[in-house]
Amino acid sequence: MSILCESRDENIAAIVARWKHLTDREPWRSLSPREWVDHLPPLLGAMLDAAVCGAGSHDGRRRVIEAAMQHGEHRRAAGLPVDVLFDEHSELRTAVWQFLTGHIDPDLTDDALEEIIRFDTAGTFAALGSLRGYHRREIERERDWPNEIARLVTQWEQTSLPSSLAD
Repeated sequence: MSILCESRDENIAAIVARWKHLTDREPWRSLSPREWVDHLPPLLGAMLDAAVCGAGSHDGRRRVIEAAMQHGEHRRAAGLPVDVLFDEHSELRTAVWQFLTGHIDPDLTDDALEEIIRFDTAGTFAALGSLRGYHRREIERERDWPNEIARLVTQWEQTSLPSSLAD
């Protein structure tokens, strides 16, 4: 069983708590507690479901992209600058890495490395989705929004670690 998937909800709570500690500064402090972390637990759950806790699926990846896009839209509506999304991604990656390194054997197994790579990929595409959501108004002027979602999902699927490597 995967490190992140075993006790999944407790692990998400631990990662969110660590992320909140890492982002305990402005502009996050100016947000309500709900605005600060509301989107993170469901997004993390979707990322785990799509990339780590099973084979993943097209629909699972789509849920991640859609949730991330919604997060980006909310951050813009809250008046936060776009660079906050980069900081959030970086701090989330740090929180996950700190969680994993605290729960894995010092001699990394191939399974643990694959899990880290799969989650990192999900995080990268979630960050791209957040940026697209943040700039949705501008994107919709030039491109069809549902196609933008599909394009990111397709890019993710084309860059995903083949399941044959796990065998």
